[in-house]
Amino acid sequence: MPQSYTNKIEKYFEAIKIGFRSEIIYPFNFLSEGILVIIKVAIMTALYTASYQALGVSEINSFGVADIVWISMIVESIRYSIFPIARPISDSIRDGAFAYQVSKPYYLPLYILSTTFGQGIPFFLTNFAVGILACYLIVGAVNFTLFGLICGLLLAFFGYLLDGVIFLIIGMSAMWIEDSGPLWWIYNKAKFILGGAIIPIAILPGGLREIAEFLPFSQVYYSAASMLVKFDFTTFLTYLGYQLIWITVFGLLALYLFRKGVRHVEANGG
Repeated sequence: MPQSYTNKIEKYFEAIKIGFRSEIIYPFNFLSEGILVIIKVAIMTALYTASYQALGVSEINSFGVADIVWISMIVESIRYSIFPIARPISDSIRDGAFAYQVSKPYYLPLYILSTTFGQGIPFFLTNFAVGILACYLIVGAVNFTLFGLICGLLLAFFGYLLDGVIFLIIGMSAMWIEDSGPLWWIYNKAKFILGGAIIPIAILPGGLREIAEFLPFSQVYYSAASMLVKFDFTTFLTYLGYQLIWITVFGLLALYLFRKGVRHVEANGG
């Protein structure tokens, strides 16, 4: 690989390190998130146990209570480790800092994504470790496989990337609508409802489940969680395909808005 490309890549690895180090110096921040995961595991166990008993079933779409609790725990672990970057981008555009940031010797969207990825690593590792222990003690073990773990983590990475480019789009929309807060709120609620945070998509009726699985909201964290708990290679390829489609669509839109935004800043003397 040419030295120039190596240097460019190293910049973003350094950005990941910067984000990671900025969080580990305050360990209580991510350790406290682990406590929330324990509480949610206990609540979800009680909720889904009562729901399954009320329906008089032990499984829904081949998913038992333990499966659903584990999936919900992983969804929460990933959800709590994602930093919403739309608001800081929007704020930097409104206060003029964006014009200064784009003049730096790096590609700003990649730098932002790299930094926030580094910030999320300690949160995810802590939440995941604490969540595994809580789930094991409360509902018992599930059938984790090494290949499923690798594929699930790959989906989690692409889910982070998908979430990041959508947040970039929302943040940069402040160039034209000034306050991107409403868009940020709508997107977060869509992820909460259709991303498996409230009701695991695995137990939705067939047609509704297929629609929810295709939408980008479920591909942020649900797909990774379901593959970690109940791995299926065909489903993995389907989810990976959905993620790559949405990353391409939103990535191109984010690239277009960023370039248009930079020209807008330059035209106004930024």
